[in-house]
Amino acid sequence: MKNFRVIRYQVTRPLSYLAIDHEDKYLYDWVFPLLVLALASGLVHFFDADLVNLIKYSSGLASFVSGLPGFFIAALAAVATFNRKDIDRDMAGENPPTVETLVGDRKVKVVLTRRRFLCMLFSYLTALSIVLSVIGLTPVAFDFLSDGELNISFLSAIFYLFSFFILFFQLVVSTLYGLYYLGDRVHY
Repeated sequence: MKNFRVIRYQVTRPLSYLAIDHEDKYLYDWVFPLLVLALASGLVHFFDADLVNLIKYSSGLASFVSGLPGFFIAALAAVATFNRKDIDRDMAGENPPTVETLVGDRKVKVVLTRRRFLCMLFSYLTALSIVLSVIGLTPVAFDFLSDGELNISFLSAIFYLFSFFILFFQLVVSTLYGLYYLGDRVHY
């Protein structure tokens, strides 16, 4: 029987994309999504949107996002089986990205290949889209709204919207980065 540590490692491995060690990675994971969130928040304030409509909008976005796991799994399968030798070379650069992985019963830091990086990215995007779909069901499941009014506190609504939209914009930025990598960067 496997021990709990190994099972936890396996189940949470789609999140390992966040653990990739590289000097610029935090920009893609947190800085750009936060900047887009700040810009979107400014637009919301400019257009004087209320929390009720934002919660309805997040539910609509969650419906859209719920269709994405299949596409991300297809991209993951394509990358995993892509028959091209150069995709298995270590990523280039003076300081290539690394990640810790479990080999046997110990963790080892490995330099990422392009294939492994893309597999980790699309695995993470699949998990993130599933999480966003579930979070998007929260307002309906827990009756956040009724008759156009909030049934939750202002702070709870802000917390929900911040959580949803930071993850949503992280999904968008990471997807665009993955598309850049597949469409352009993987060729040189």
